[in-house]
Amino acid sequence: MTTFRVNPSFELDLAADVETKAAMMTFKDAALDGARAAAPVRSGRYRDSLFADEDGLGSTSSFWALIEYGTVDTPPHSTLQRGVEAAGLLMTDASG
Repeated sequence: MTTFRVNPSFELDLAADVETKAAMMTFKDAALDGARAAAPVRSGRYRDSLFADEDGLGSTSSFWALIEYGTVDTPPHSTLQRGVEAAGLLMTDASG
């Protein structure tokens, strides 16, 4: 008989692993490519504001939420979500 013991630091240990970080950045880069391809382009400012880093995928644009989620007058483009899904991942929203 075996006993399973939960490792309370599993997520921290995994996040600190160099190979895991490299693998996650591969997925993030693919998600970024997908988001840039899905981004609406008028001036290109929003598309150029998209980034991927160790914390995830995001935008430095002050109007990212208006594009991602839409407004009463405009439909949502779901740019970041479409990029994440194009990379074969599931999006979780950490914006609060």
